[in-house]
Amino acid sequence: MPDERDAELPADLRAAVDNAYAAFAARRIAAVGRAGEDYCAHCIDPEDDAALRSTPVRELPMDLVGRLLMNAGTWGGVAELRHVLPRVLEGTAADILWTDPELTVRSIGRAEPAGFTDDERAALAGWVAAWWPRFSGDPDALPEEVDEVRTELRAFGLIDTADPLG
Repeated sequence: MPDERDAELPADLRAAVDNAYAAFAARRIAAVGRAGEDYCAHCIDPEDDAALRSTPVRELPMDLVGRLLMNAGTWGGVAELRHVLPRVLEGTAADILWTDPELTVRSIGRAEPAGFTDDERAALAGWVAAWWPRFSGDPDALPEEVDEVRTELRAFGLIDTADPLG
């Protein structure tokens, strides 16, 4: 897997990721987490929580983003997921986020997309439009993985059910 600093994306995916960063820019989280409320101090290193809250989203290390996704039940909630979502989309698009695409899509669901602004929803739809054909057409993607992601994206109304890939 390439280093996140070396990631290059095709122009349409780069534009979609940049749109996501712009659309979600207002999704800031509190600078200081509250152990026991925002994260489990036993499971999560307070330094990781501090880094999540103080590092600009575009600069968050992918390993930190992945740990947040993997610990969604013990670290943060909707606000934190919305805060990092553009970074998640970028890491997934560049294949530098160590979690799988199913977790990315489940994270979209945990971020409660019904509460997204029109701009956020449009940015997410743009990202899906750029990313989905590549992922669903990838010969290395497992069919069950593609099916699971397709089901989730359909549930969120992010892919067209009439689309042969959707």
